[in-house]
Amino acid sequence: MPDILIALYFQHIWHKRNSHNFTLETSQDEKPEPRNLIA
Repeated sequence: MPDILIALYFQHIWHKRNSHNFTLETSQDEKPEPRNLIA
């Protein structure tokens, strides 16, 4: 697998991980948006 695809793959995983953590942190104060639950 080319290095660029590996980099994009890990960037995708990192983004999902950050979005998940963000949802967990904000859900205590306000309801997360429906699109966050679907993603």
